[in-house]
Amino acid sequence: MAAPPAPAEHGPVAMVTPPIVDTPLDAGWPEPPPLSAHEPAKATPSPSVPVAAQVAAAARELTPALMVPSATRVETPPAPARPRIEPAPASAAVGAPPGPAGSPLTVQEPLKPLLATGQPVAEAADRARPASPLGMGSSPLLVRLDGPRQRVTDQPNQTISGRLLGGTAERVVLYVNGQAITMSPTLRTFEISVPLQPGSNSVRAVAVDSAGLEADDLIAVQYVTPPLTNRIVLATPDDGLTLGPEDPPVVVVEGEVEDKTIDTVWVVGNDRRVPVTTRDGHFRQVLVVSEPVLRLWAEASVNGSPLQRSKTVTVRSNGSATPTGILIVQWPRGMDPVDVEVSATWRSHADRLDIPAQTVSLPALAGAGKSTLSDVFYLRGVKPGVYTLTMRGRGTLPPSDVRSTFYFPGKAGFSECPLRPARLGSGRTVLAKVLLPYGVLWSQDDWFSGVSESVDTVTKFRVPEGISWVERRADLP
Repeated sequence: MAAPPAPAEHGPVAMVTPPIVDTPLDAGWPEPPPLSAHEPAKATPSPSVPVAAQVAAAARELTPALMVPSATRVETPPAPARPRIEPAPASAAVGAPPGPAGSPLTVQEPLKPLLATGQPVAEAADRARPASPLGMGSSPLLVRLDGPRQRVTDQPNQTISGRLLGGTAERVVLYVNGQAITMSPTLRTFEISVPLQPGSNSVRAVAVDSAGLEADDLIAVQYVTPPLTNRIVLATPDDGLTLGPEDPPVVVVEGEVEDKTIDTVWVVGNDRRVPVTTRDGHFRQVLVVSEPVLRLWAEASVNGSPLQRSKTVTVRSNGSATPTGILIVQWPRGMDPVDVEVSATWRSHADRLDIPAQTVSLPALAGAGKSTLSDVFYLRGVKPGVYTLTMRGRGTLPPSDVRSTFYFPGKAGFSECPLRPARLGSGRTVLAKVLLPYGVLWSQDDWFSGVSESVDTVTKFRVPEGISWVERRADLP
């Protein structure tokens, strides 16, 4: 018997095997008459008819007299959306016993489409990962310092800035030459001025996430100091001075400049620069110490000449035993032979005048010489309430104003409160009335919400805080 026809090059092929009839269907039935030789052959099914329909039609033709050709070849046009019917197995070749009627055909399901070329599985999975509810994604935490990796400066302080990328930080620390400075982990950017040491300085930022994983970034800052000169010399303070708990938190900076034409020098303490007027080559400035370590020097430049700088002096502070307020006075010229008394009173409740005011001690720091007025006064153990700072002069007073600044302690060091200029008279002169812990002057009308006046008193108030401050008219500056 001839071999089955080969599959077509295009389109699915179905192989249908006819049953082999050796005996009549039933002994009681007569044999069917033979087919006529002139009977026309059946037409080949149209390719447009589905293969499943053709197979079903062939199964319904159960007439014993029908002679089915040895093999039937059916071709259909390509249909990508339809299942692919595989060729019959080798057991279905001509001469092999056919399978039972209605046996399923072998169908191969189309494969699922693969990922696009060049799209790694990890990358696709990362894009499919749900975003963080905080909107920062699930990428790893990174920290980056701004600016070049290597930099050179002639300034003793450097501003360091950076940013956080990716995940959420639990802790951010900036290490400057191994000294740790804790930053806020909730801010995505940071900026801070840090002191430098002469030579190379290492600045390293470290961010730690909730899982304890660290991310860091490192830069190097080269601090090149200007050449030292003996044209500016610091007389005080001594290098290595340490302030004890009972010492007032101030240092007096005094020095000389060789060039008498220099009228201004800059006294630099950590990251603060203060202009100081020179008199006959001499300068003096009082600095409040609010940090454990203070590095200071004096520098000047004339007519674009190279910067002249004194040696650097280091002062350390162990902190004050009690909260201390500082009053620094700038005396006008001609005050040296004048006797001036500086005093203060304290009232515990700003909204009550029936509470008597108490006189508090206001000791003075020793002046530059025996006959020189002191320009530093300090209050030990400052408390909430109203402080009234006064002066009383004796002798011939110069017709000039006295300028002064009051420093009071707070959570982040000392706060500066400049006072209005005051003209000294022969009697008692009120420098200022200060309300602590707010550090507000009576003259700061813009801080208050309103004012109420009577014949003898004036009351200022602030809402919604509920702050009320009353004073007698006779006691006002």
